[in-house]
Amino acid sequence: MRKIYLNLNIICVKVYFEFYIGLKGSNIMGMMTAKLNKNIKKLMAEKGVKSVAELSRRIGMPQPTLHRMLSGEVKSPRLKIIQKIADFFRVEANELLYKDLITSHISIENKTKAYERVEVNAIPFNFCKVPVLGTTQLGGGGYWNPKESSAGHDYGYIIWPTEDRDAFALRCQGESMMPRIQHGEFVVMEPNYKYKPGDEVLVQDDHGQVMVKTFLYQRDDVVHLLSINSNHPPIRLAVPTIEKIIYVAGIAKDSLYYRE
Repeated sequence: MRKIYLNLNIICVKVYFEFYIGLKGSNIMGMMTAKLNKNIKKLMAEKGVKSVAELSRRIGMPQPTLHRMLSGEVKSPRLKIIQKIADFFRVEANELLYKDLITSHISIENKTKAYERVEVNAIPFNFCKVPVLGTTQLGGGGYWNPKESSAGHDYGYIIWPTEDRDAFALRCQGESMMPRIQHGEFVVMEPNYKYKPGDEVLVQDDHGQVMVKTFLYQRDDVVHLLSINSNHPPIRLAVPTIEKIIYVAGIAKDSLYYRE
């Protein structure tokens, strides 16, 4: 009889303990869910999300599921859903669950301001009107006379960032420089820039013929050049036959071209 009574006490204690733990766990989950809902609503207000329907659409989540969670019907939402919401608002999942974002300093606004305070060493660009001094075929076989080009001819200009006051541009004609330079694009030159091996350069020989090549090196009064178009072999030019070599600063699209 005593043994039966003892067993009944153990059973009662066990039932009470399980009930207490379940009730306590339920309260904890309820408190966690309430905080989660408040945090989500605060973040919605900060980001200008006006409704649950809009939030569900923007995060790609079924509206009924999100509505049940925010209304408190779902006491233990899945972590996958919480993570999806956290990613959208750019916060951590544990912040949504455990932190009070209403009084906490962790918010979208504060994070945005923190990013805005980051300073970088900006490099200023001096955009200038670079004059276009003619049109020519730049892959070889083209001719260009700078004196004739600058004698009263208005070819327009290119907007280009440069510190070289003598910079100018030539419009490319033909397809000999493709795919590097398309027909109708502009090659911008900076005569005062010191070119080095590997740079693209404009080369003009003593007959006035011009071409754009890659400067390799100069040895024994011979300049070695690499063709940009792979269909053309490398070439060598004796220094006495070269009128000028000018550094190529870049290729400008037609959208950068203007006329007065």
